[in-house]
Parts: sequence; structure tokens; C-alpha cells
Amino acid sequence: MSYQAYNNEVEVQSVLILDENDAPIIDLATIYADNKISLDFITLTESLSSPMMDGSIVFDGTQGDYEFMQLVGNETLLITLKTPEQENTETEPITLPKFSIYGFQDSSNFSETNKTPEGYTIRKVTINFCSKDAKELYETPDLLPSGFIGKISTGLTFEGASGESEGEDNEDGEETPVEELIDKRGLVEIVAESLDGGIDSEATLNDVWIKPQLISLPNRKFVEGMNTLQMLNYCKSYAVSADNPSAVNYCFWQDLAGFHFKSIDLLSYESKAKEEYKTFTLNSNIIGKNRIYKFDVISDFSFYSLLSANALYTYYDRYEPDFYSSPYARLMDDREKFAKKRIIYNYKDVYAGLYPIESGDPFPFISKEDLDDLKNDELSITDIVFGYQEDRAFNDGDKIRSVLLMGNELGRSGSSGDGSSDDPDGGQEPFVFIEGVSGSSGDIETDLSHFNVYETNKWQSMFDCIDMDGEPLKKIINEIKLPTFKAKREYRDRLAYKEQWNIYKYSVCCTSPQVEDSGFMAVVKDTVDVGRNIWRYSWNEVIFIPKVELANFAGSTGPTADYSLDTEALNQIELTAGSNWDNLTISKYGEEVDTPFTVGDLSGEIRIQGTTCGITFENENSVTRVLETYLQCDIEGTTAGVTLAFHNDEWSPFLVVEKPNGARGLTTDYSGAYNLNEVLNRATYNDVKYEDIAGACGGSVLHYQNFNSASGILPAVTEEVDILIGPGINANKENTDYPSGFASMPVGSYQRLNTDAKGNAQPGVQCQAIPMGHVVKIQAIKTKDLPSYGININSPDIKTVYYFNSTNAQDGDCTTLTDCDIGNKL
Repeated sequence: MSYQAYNNEVEVQSVLILDENDAPIIDLATIYADNKISLDFITLTESLSSPMMDGSIVFDGTQGDYEFMQLVGNETLLITLKTPEQENTETEPITLPKFSIYGFQDSSNFSETNKTPEGYTIRKVTINFCSKDAKELYETPDLLPSGFIGKISTGLTFEGASGESEGEDNEDGEETPVEELIDKRGLVEIVAESLDGGIDSEATLNDVWIKPQLISLPNRKFVEGMNTLQMLNYCKSYAVSADNPSAVNYCFWQDLAGFHFKSIDLLSYESKAKEEYKTFTLNSNIIGKNRIYKFDVISDFSFYSLLSANALYTYYDRYEPDFYSSPYARLMDDREKFAKKRIIYNYKDVYAGLYPIESGDPFPFISKEDLDDLKNDELSITDIVFGYQEDRAFNDGDKIRSVLLMGNELGRSGSSGDGSSDDPDGGQEPFVFIEGVSGSSGDIETDLSHFNVYETNKWQSMFDCIDMDGEPLKKIINEIKLPTFKAKREYRDRLAYKEQWNIYKYSVCCTSPQVEDSGFMAVVKDTVDVGRNIWRYSWNEVIFIPKVELANFAGSTGPTADYSLDTEALNQIELTAGSNWDNLTISKYGEEVDTPFTVGDLSGEIRIQGTTCGITFENENSVTRVLETYLQCDIEGTTAGVTLAFHNDEWSPFLVVEKPNGARGLTTDYSGAYNLNEVLNRATYNDVKYEDIAGACGGSVLHYQNFNSASGILPAVTEEVDILIGPGINANKENTDYPSGFASMPVGSYQRLNTDAKGNAQPGVQCQAIPMGHVVKIQAIKTKDLPSYGININSPDIKTVYYFNSTNAQDGDCTTLTDCDIGNKL
């Protein structure tokens, strides 16, 4: 049974300690012996400044209760109370919310020598507890792993909006749009979802950005973030009421009714709106139910106490880079690089906007100006979390500080200047900005190791606040920066995986690395002799276009490319450019041609000219975007147009197109290209007669050319023994079967036989070599890199040497009896 309370006391019916499975361990309010109970007293603490409700229980453990319970720290406490009964009214028991036990200790007075009637030493045990909701919220993993951007509190959860998705038909047969839910939750509402009773909150005007991970400046070191209770307790300092912007005095607390996040201003209003109050009186009736039995004055009113507590006046100096107002800020010294605003709070500016508890000004004896005059360094405030500026990028010779924004000017002492502010709106804003406030600069000792590296400025204002709505910021972070960072991280991870594979591939399983080839595709055209069987080639950079994809490259939208078509069908594909054909003029060989035409018609030089300005293509790609630039109009309203050179083959699935502004080389200078296959085409001489210059039979690969012999006679052409006309192909006058009348051809050329009037072949050839064009891969070496190959070219006109490697064709008239430069007679 439980004890019987006096008629003016709260009756404690049970104090159950439950294990982790909610099974009772002991009831401290139950009489156990000699009409006694274990419970001594219970203390419950509720405070507007505390985010949780806590308390303690002291009970008697003389009978071994403490050892019997064997507490381990995961127990809970369930307390049932009954309020004093009123006249003719019987009250019902009330079970308080569960509390979690977080501490317990022996609190006996070991110097006490008195014993109980049974001869036991008196023993007292104290159990500390807090609300179970607060403990679970404290221990819950991060509720916002991805951060949060939005209002601190909205008082809303979701808001309906008409969506565009399909819905059901109404009675009139019209489709009813499905209501789309827009997330309107603030930070408080998201946290409240993890609590059974939620959070009784007041909507805020401002937003908050909770980052997933907090870093410290200047080292950008990750620091431990705040838990949920600490975060809400921190945010209350920044909260501004949505109904009254002057109300910035928010509290976050818990009582027996649950959690609350409200401003003092709203609490004052709600207290005035109450119709009934519980009243107590001072009287001599000891057992009176409404008697005040004790009244403690904690502190009396003190103007200077309120002043020193920053309740009447405070300020701080906010530093920001002066990038927007001054274009020279980045290049100036530290004194000119930053702008400073003094942000002032004066109670006289805002008290008229707050809901009063009592009518009238509580401080009629002092004015706003009087509070300004009391300003001094002790009334300034600083941010314990944010506030850093790195100024070692521009050291102007003054003694520089590493940490600037600590709320105090360098070298100042005592009172600072008489900064003042005028509020044109009648003092309804809690803070006032003063532009251009400057302070003295004095000497201060600094750690010079902070300035051994000069870096780009790092900066962060105290009380990290900006004048910006949260919705644009949320869009920037969630829709722009977050996908970008995710893509960068994925790319970085892929690079790391690739590098791990390369390490394994080339180090573990001993695969030799392959050097990636470089170069570009080009068509070689005309040639000029630079030596026997050696030519310099003119060339143009080209691209390959599959004929089946040409419509897409031309900017038209059509059917999907069909790669099953043979070359004959590919050549019959009709080119379309949508409505652009009417605005284009196509010329071939200088003559205008009808459009549209087929892929097979694309050969030789074709000029495209626009007849109107601003021509665009249906299918945008890199090719059409370049074409559009050529078809834009100049100031005279004409388009430049473009001439494209096509190399087309009836049996090829590709078109080869010379780039209009691509790289090119000429035969007249060193921009021409050389064929590596021809570089060592040369002659050898009789090694008996010219022993000192020939190495044919001696096994040497050194065969001197154009070198005087010991006798001083230069070998004549008729003295040549062998002629190398290409790798694996050798010829001489008498001892090889190389055909008479044949010769090595420049790459991309051929010889044509003579014909009679009827077109029949005749002895001899029409010309030396007819260029047809040949696609090769050209590579380049910059002349500045040639010394690494042991070569040094001093000519300023030669910037690059171009080369390729391709086998030469051998062509000629096999039936001619005419002796030629090389090859054996028939």
C-alpha cells in the first residue's frame, strides 16, 4: 500500500523503477516496514532555459534496496501522482511521462553515527533522471544526414498544390487534378516527427542552413557537430518571430506537457489571453490548500544587472570583404580590403513592438541616447562558433593578425567611439547597421608562423547570417551544387578505381604499359621531290562521317540510322535539312545545284551560302553549331558561307571531309609532312672500289652518301650497286628483277598509261604521278622538343615537323623497253 498524504499535498501514489523490458523492479512509494516507505523526496526541474526536464529522487536504502535493484543505467522511471482534492471534487491520478535514469550514487552521510531502531546505519541513495524523450533525442543518430535548408519553424508540415498528374473524373466528366504535397516543414517540425508528442512551436521569419558537416577555419578540419537538442537550443538564439520581427527572444524548453519552441513575446500574449488562473495567498492557515507556504526572492530588480547581461544594449562589429562596393578591394591592403558594419541592439528601439506584461515603459528614467552613451567593450558580444578572416595574402608591412573577427578592435581599450544610429521606421527593428565604422589599429603580438605561406583570403563573418531567402539557396544547393559534387566524387572514385587497376596491371601482373598514340587524321595531296624517292607532302586535316549518320550531322531530324544498308543504298539516302533548304544556296564546281540531293552527290568542293539571317537546324550538334556561325549575317546582312571539300568513294561507307579551318601543310615550306617510309631511301656503292664509304658486304648499316673517296673521286650514279626504294624493295641496274619502267610512287598517287584515240592502252605513261589523296595519321614534333631527340633547328620559321608512315606504291609501264632511272631492263 502507498502512504496517505495530507489533504493539501500532492499524493505520490507510485514511483516505479522499470527495467529495459518495462518490468517493475521496485516501487519506492510502497510501505515496506514499520509503516515506512523508501521514498524521501522527488525534485522535478522545469526551466525556460533548459531543453529538457530533469530531476532527482532520494530514497532510503538502509534495508538493502540499492543492492536489490542492481541498476545498470538503462532503466526508466514511472511516477503516478494525485493532486489535492478540492471541495466536493475528487481528482483522478495522473501518470507523468516516463523518465530515463542516467545516474545513481550513494548520498549517505558517512559521518552520521545515529542508527535506526533496528540497529542499521542510515543509508541514502540518489537517482538522477531526465525525460525519456530528451534522452532518446540526445542519443538518436543525426536526423539530418544530408543537412537542411528552410525555416527554423513553420508550424506546418505539408501544403497541398494542384499537380499535373492524372486524377479521377468528376461528375462533369472533367479530370480532377491530383493534389501535390509541397514540403513546408521547418527544422523544428522535422525534429518533432521523431517525438510522440511533437513540439509546440511558433513560426519563425528566418531560415537556417544546417550543413551535414561543420568545418573549422583556417585548417578546414572537420569538427564535432551538435546533437539535436543542442542544435535546437542554438537555433533559438537566431529565431525571429514570423508575426512580430521585433520578437527575437525565443526559448526551447520541456515541461510535463511536452517540448515547446516559442518566443517570450508569444508567451506573454498567451498568459494575458488566459481566462482562469490558479491563485495562491499568504495566510496563517497551515493546512490551507491555497496557502503560500514559502516565498523565496531569488534576486531583486537591478538596472545594471540587465545592462551587463546585454538585455538593454549590445553590439558587435561585422566584417565582410568589400568586393561589391570597391573593385579595387582584392588588390588593396588589409585595412582597405574589408568593410565593417556595427550592428547595434538598443532596447529602446524595440520595446514598443513587444507584447507588454505591464503597461508603460519599464525604464522611463533612461533614454535611447543614454543607453548609447553607456556603450563600452564589455557590452560587445562575440560568436563562439563562427568568425574568421585570413589576411596573409597581402601583408602591407603592418603587424597583421591571423584571427580578426573576435569582436574587439586591435589595440583599443576602454570606451570606443560614440557610434549612433537613426531608425527611420520608428525603432521597430531589433538591430541597426552603421556603415563605415572604423577603429584604431595598434600593435599586437602575433605568431609569425601563421604567415609563412601566402594564400587566397579565407573569410567568415561572426553570427554567420546573410540577408537571403532560404528557397533560392535550397535550389542552388540541391539542384546545382549537390549534383555537381556527386558527379565530381563519382569521377574521382572512378579515377581511383582505375589507378588501382593500373597498379595491379602494371606492378602485380607485370604488364608492360602501352603508350597511347597521338596525332590526327589528314589527307595527303600534292607532293614535291626533296630527294630520290623522297617527297614532301601537302595535307589537310579531315574528319570521318559515316554516310548512314550524315543526316544527323547535317542537322535534320529523321529516322534512326540503319546500319544494315549496303553502300549502294547509302549513296541513295536523300539529304534533308527541314525547312532550311529554302534558305540555303548550294553550289558545286561553282554552279548552283538543286536541293535536296543524295549522299552520293557529295564530292569535290561544295559551297553552302545562306539567303536569310539566323539559320538554325532542327538537330543541334557540334557540326550544326559550327555551320550556324558561318551562316550568321554580318552588319551588311550577308552571310560568309562555307566551302567544304568532300572525298567520296562509291564503295566506301564513309565520307572524308576536310575541316574548313583545320590544320594544313604546304609543299613550299616545312609545314609539309614527310613519310618515314621514305627517309632512308638511298643508294649503296661497290665496297671493293669504294671501301671507305660502302658497307654493304661488311655487315654495316652505315652507307655514306655524297662522300669523297680516298682517291678523291666522287662516285657517279652509274657506280651505284643497290638502290633502296622502300622497306623490303631494292633495285639496281643489272642484278634485280625490279620491273623496268617502274618506280616508287608518292603516297596517294598513281600512274596512267598512254591511250590511243579509242582508249586502248599504249606504251608509256601520261605523267609521272597523279595525286588521288590518301588518308594518313599525321603526328607532329615541336621544334622546341627536338633537342630531346638530339636535334636542334635554329630557323625561327620552323615551329613544327610533321610526319606519317605509309607504304609507297610501285607503279609504271611493264611493257616499255625504255631504260628508266631504276629497275632492270627486260
